[in-house]
Order: sequence, then structure tokens, then C-alpha cells
Amino acid sequence: MAKATSTKATEATPMHCAPPGYYGATLLPMQKHRQRPGSFVWYCLTSPLQPFTWQLVVFHTLHLLLATLSFPLVLAGAVASVALVPLCCLGLVVAKILVRLVSYLTQLDVYLHNCATRRGSDCLLLGEDLDPYCRDSNRLATVSRASMYLTGYYMLLKPPLALVGSFGVLGLFGLSLATIAAPFLPSLNAQGILLVGPPAGAGLPMVLLGLLRLYVAIFLLHVSASGINATTKLVSSTYHDATALSCGKTHDLPRGLIQGQQTMYYSTVL
Repeated sequence: MAKATSTKATEATPMHCAPPGYYGATLLPMQKHRQRPGSFVWYCLTSPLQPFTWQLVVFHTLHLLLATLSFPLVLAGAVASVALVPLCCLGLVVAKILVRLVSYLTQLDVYLHNCATRRGSDCLLLGEDLDPYCRDSNRLATVSRASMYLTGYYMLLKPPLALVGSFGVLGLFGLSLATIAAPFLPSLNAQGILLVGPPAGAGLPMVLLGLLRLYVAIFLLHVSASGINATTKLVSSTYHDATALSCGKTHDLPRGLIQGQQTMYYSTVL
């Protein structure tokens, strides 16, 4: 009797994967617990010692490195593909290489998204990690409106996003640490690290100022990481929708949630 019930429950639960012909990332649902106000206050007070804070520092560092490396590569590829348009074959080859590069960069963005995801939150997994057969049947990169969207994203939006959201926040975080360490390290000149507040030699006021800046920097680390992750999800879903529309496969697009899972496709050109 118990065996029959188990079989019925198994049959009633459909198995879902990415639609055939796509290569995507699935937003895995996590069991979310309601956070108590006391634990939230405790997390805020101990945020400088929380591992996730330093995980965000690594995330912003890698995000800044990714934007720094991707901008010249994508820009050079775009200029070369346009300049070689008169040479039809050569220009098309460069364009395919550019699209493949943009696809790999988007995969790295998905990995960075997971780096800045807290335990109990949603994370993105590659489609091939769930099902090795969920890949595009066309193994060649195709130049489409979707790939043009991502190329423009890495040339126009990614650099200022990394400059403001990662470099600026990391600079403020480093400045706060330097402010705290200034009274204890004679090599740090309080007037030389652009401090506006207590004069040099004022130990306790300097430390308090550094702690204030540290908490502000940690808050901005969280806000900036959330904004960057939201941009990654938005660009990924736009890339999937545009590719499906250009291929005329709108009927294959997932509508809504499927068994509590939201599928986010970021690449269909591999």
C-alpha cells in the first residue's frame, strides 16, 4: 500500500528541464525562512566579522576584473567585425568569435551571481549542470539581435556599472580600514588618506570615524551587489527572449513558475 502511494506521488510529480534547443541557467528555489528582527540587528552589528561581507569584497573585486578585461576585448571584437564587413567571410568569422566570447562572459556573470548569493536565497545553475542534453542543437555561434544586446551591455553598461558599483564601493571600504588603522600605524599619515574629521593623533575619534565609514561601506557592498545581480538577471532574460523571438520559437518560452522554479536562460549560442 505504501509502495503504491509512493509510485502515485512520483508519477504525479512531472520532471522539468530547460526547453530543448536552449542552453540556460535555472534559478533554483531555496527554502526561505522568515528572519527575526533580533537576528537582523545582530547581523548588522557584526557585519564586519560576517563571512558574507568578505565574500562580497571578493565578488566586487572579481566583477571589477571581469569588466576591465571584457571591455577592451568586446570593443576590439566589435570594431574588427564592423571594419571587416567588406571582407564578408573574415568579418563573419570575427563576429562569430565575438558572440562566443560574449557568451562565455555571460557565463562568468552567472558564476559571480552565485558568489554574491546568501544562503537561503535563489542561485543560478547552468543548464548543462542539470541536464547535459539541454544545449543548443546548433553548436555554432549565431549573430542575432540577442547577441548584439549583450555586446552593447559589455561595452556600454558593464564598465560604468563596475566603476560605480564595485570600484567606488571597494575604495570606500579600503578607506574605512585605513581610517581605523591610522592611529596604530605611524606609516599611515592621517592627512594623506583624504580624511575629513579628527586631526592626526586623535586615536579614539579616528577609530570611531573609521567604524562609521566601515558600516556605510558594508551597506553599500550589499546594495551594489544586489543591483549588479538584478542587472545580470535582467540581461539574461532579455537575451533569452530576444533569441527566441528572432528564432521564431516564442511557443517554447517558459511562462511563469514551473514547479516553483524560474528558468533564466543566458546563452543560446554555444
